[in-house]
Amino acid sequence: MFKIPLFFHLRDHIFPFIRQVVIMTINAFVVSLAFYGFFWLYRFLPVNFETTLSELAVIKPNTVEYRRYFMDLYRFCLSVGVFFVLTEKIVRFVCSIFFQKEYEQGRSYGGGVVIHRKMTPQDIQYVGAHEAGHLLVYAALGQLPRSMKVEVKEHTDSTASLGYVSAFTAKRVTQSRLFIEWEMLTLLAGREGESILLQDNSLGSISDHGEWFNRASVYLKNYFEGIFYIAPSSRFEFEANEEKLSTLKAKQTQLLQAYFHLNLPVYKQLTSMLIDKKILYGHEIIQFFQQAHITFPEDFPFPFGRFEKFSDEWHQSEEYREVNDKVER
Repeated sequence: MFKIPLFFHLRDHIFPFIRQVVIMTINAFVVSLAFYGFFWLYRFLPVNFETTLSELAVIKPNTVEYRRYFMDLYRFCLSVGVFFVLTEKIVRFVCSIFFQKEYEQGRSYGGGVVIHRKMTPQDIQYVGAHEAGHLLVYAALGQLPRSMKVEVKEHTDSTASLGYVSAFTAKRVTQSRLFIEWEMLTLLAGREGESILLQDNSLGSISDHGEWFNRASVYLKNYFEGIFYIAPSSRFEFEANEEKLSTLKAKQTQLLQAYFHLNLPVYKQLTSMLIDKKILYGHEIIQFFQQAHITFPEDFPFPFGRFEKFSDEWHQSEEYREVNDKVER
């Protein structure tokens, strides 16, 4: 349901790739210069000095032979530098496969090697509570596509996510205030669910808060909560904006706390079911929401309108597109 903004896509994918290319290029250049220096150091050793001078004396400056001699030398040194850099990357990759103990804490080695580790029961409990927290807010929609999917992973993988809720994207050009309010609650619900159910938190809500900040900024710039400086230029304006963001987050957190406390048995049941099955599909989620008695606090947003019973049909196909994108933890 939430598309990753361009900045976060660049930050998480493009920038690291460019950084790796730049670092490898610099390393190759440094190795080339070092090899070039060692070459001349060897050639001008006392035992080789006269031979080297006689060879250079034969090659006259500004001739084809002169340029060819040094260009070939430069190319050879650069090739050696590239060879050493690529060899180092290959060695690191092989070591990461056969010597995994060095990387037990999950640090990527060589810029992209991922060690697959089995999730512990406590890991699964935290992720299950987090994803079930996100999912419980979906009950306010009154309907869901059958393509919906929620998963708690049993092993780490290359996505760096431990669980996710499947999403849909908007076809419409305009944005709805109620829908943005609901989105912001959904983003905060994962961590809030952990707090209520476990009296603790994992450190897996960074992307959730980044997404919330983006939406909250757009929301406040439309003056739904009073004055918010669109382009702050002074300390006063920055502090005023920060206060507005903090107030909005506190208000939405309080609303979520009321929602979770009103539906604590439902939330516990949903979390247990997700932890037990690891994957919940659309028809299971719809059936659960139809059977559960869910109470909504006052001022809770209903983006698709209020409803008496959770529907088993998806009526928003013209407005929202079912996709395989994920809200990843």
